[in-house]
Amino acid sequence: MGSVVRSMLVIAEPAPNTRTVLVPGFAGPVVKGAGSLDYRCGGCGATLLENVEFEQIRNIVVKCFGCGSFNETAPVNEMN
Repeated sequence: MGSVVRSMLVIAEPAPNTRTVLVPGFAGPVVKGAGSLDYRCGGCGATLLENVEFEQIRNIVVKCFGCGSFNETAPVNEMN
């Protein structure tokens, strides 16, 4: 796992065609990279994004396969 673990923010389901939403058909991380951040579902704590960099995943929403929550990463101004 990455060196920094962050919880994602649970949000309401975005309106169609307003956000990029990743909807996995499996349990486990939706994206795996070589970065230093892991993101967990704000609803159940499952790892959704593993070893990523913020620039790779900003402004996306991930639907958790386990609990069905829609999660987003922190806004850019909250990453400092």
